[in-house]
Amino acid sequence: MGLVEERGDAYALTDDGRSFVENSVAKWSDSDWTPATSDDGMTAGTYATTIHARAVDPEFRATVISRHNRECPISGVDHLGLLDVAHVLSWSEYPGTERI
Repeated sequence: MGLVEERGDAYALTDDGRSFVENSVAKWSDSDWTPATSDDGMTAGTYATTIHARAVDPEFRATVISRHNRECPISGVDHLGLLDVAHVLSWSEYPGTERI
């Protein structure tokens, strides 16, 4: 699509890629987002978003992780910082579950 190009050992957005990202963020955020350009040509902007997350009891998390030998039984991921037990109980099947 021409949005990213290889530059040595790294990849960077092309002008078309940067334009795509800026237009997409403004559209998806449903705000008056305007990118700001710094001296190095990088752009940044601010937009509002809403996140829904489930609070998981730390003891429950530790029990589940221990029960599965500190590894996700589906993906095999074994990095504790990436393991999430919130998907064990489906929100649709437990609508009264607390959301924060």
